[in-house]
Amino acid sequence: ITDPHTQERMLSELNGRPLNAIVSDISPNITGKWDMDQAVAMTLVAQVFDFALPLLCKGGSFTTKLFQGVGVEELIAAVKPFFSDVRRYAPHASRNASSDVYLVCRNFMPWKAKTFNVRETYETALNLKLGGDDVDEGPEIIKSMAIITALVTEANETAMVTSAADKGAYKRSTIFPWIFPIIK
Repeated sequence: ITDPHTQERMLSELNGRPLNAIVSDISPNITGKWDMDQAVAMTLVAQVFDFALPLLCKGGSFTTKLFQGVGVEELIAAVKPFFSDVRRYAPHASRNASSDVYLVCRNFMPWKAKTFNVRETYETALNLKLGGDDVDEGPEIIKSMAIITALVTEANETAMVTSAADKGAYKRSTIFPWIFPIIK
């Protein structure tokens, strides 16, 4: 649904006719990393709202699947202005661990919308909740004279680092590889 060619085809097929109801069962390709999968799924749902709301007729309904977690309340707040009734519905799951819930939005009120930018509203609210605007300035940029050459071996996942300053070889820490401390 996020592909412009798919959107063009849908608009062509509709030929300007408004929709009475939209049902979305969108889900990202699952990686197994719950936080990332849930965040991507929420962003996809917001994108579906942005594309589909202009296609919905006055009084129409929109139902979509959500993964319960961070951002659900912010998404609900972002779509509430467009509908007279917005409810979260959790059916009896076939699996006890299921996190699927549905957002059921009824009675679309297009006259209340200046723009259909649910994703921007959602991401702004989520950013405020998670404290993404707390950083006043970026990290200090440190210039280094070291020329780093990493030779990663698959067997032990260590890297050899050559420093231009003393031409010595150092082993990268495998405990915290993203920090890349130089250890003799």
